[in-house]
Amino acid sequence: MRRRLDLAAGILSRPEVMFLDEPTTGLDPQSRRELWEAVRRLVKNGTTVLLTTQYLEEADQLADRIGFIAQGRIIAVGTPEQLKSSIGGKTLTIRLTKGTNTANVCRLLASEHGLDARWDDEGLVVKAAVREAALANAAIGTLVDHSTAIEDFSLSEPILDDVYFALTAFRGKEAAS
Repeated sequence: MRRRLDLAAGILSRPEVMFLDEPTTGLDPQSRRELWEAVRRLVKNGTTVLLTTQYLEEADQLADRIGFIAQGRIIAVGTPEQLKSSIGGKTLTIRLTKGTNTANVCRLLASEHGLDARWDDEGLVVKAAVREAALANAAIGTLVDHSTAIEDFSLSEPILDDVYFALTAFRGKEAAS
């Protein structure tokens, strides 16, 4: 209710520019969607909205332009579509069975298919940008041929989370042999 009241008070004066600092933190899904609609109405009526958020789905839904900041520096700026296309056509996500040597999987994907595969901190999810589905199919086939323990895999359009990880945090760590 407090966030709704803050937004309502800000809208009353019909500002030219409105700053929203993580406006949906702590909101339930219904309240979040209502706030998104209110922001969209503001923009439609000519208000420039500067939004800070950790929720990349929110940025994708609301922003015309997005800037990623890491270690106090802007590392990328663009429309959501430009940022997503900058990491490749599609994202191949492979969930490995616990105990699989993730570093070897990434090396295999790089040597056989030229993929820049990266894994998450837990070492169970590997992601790689692929230009076309045929390359993803070949990569999975190679892993199966090498008896890699795959739990699940998917091919999807990139989301802003993928952009964030590609730019900053989704760096592979050498697994202990």
